[in-house]
Amino acid sequence: MGRLRRSSPTIEQAEARANGLKSKDKDFDLGNNLTAVTYEQAITATRAKLDTYNQTLATADTQLDELITAERNLKELSGRV
Repeated sequence: MGRLRRSSPTIEQAEARANGLKSKDKDFDLGNNLTAVTYEQAITATRAKLDTYNQTLATADTQLDELITAERNLKELSGRV
């Protein structure tokens, strides 16, 4: 009963764009503080947020499973009272 994990077409597109730019110039600098380094940092930061979000969903799924099990046990006990 797990929640769907997110993927990010935006991250995938940015990674492809960065790879394309780096194939022409490894240390590209497009001006206005848009360099290979700043672009890669933004991609990495966004991917970290996505990973954290998906890990949080996994934790929530585990907690929900534990809650459902506890409710079943409690229901069974209540039926015996």
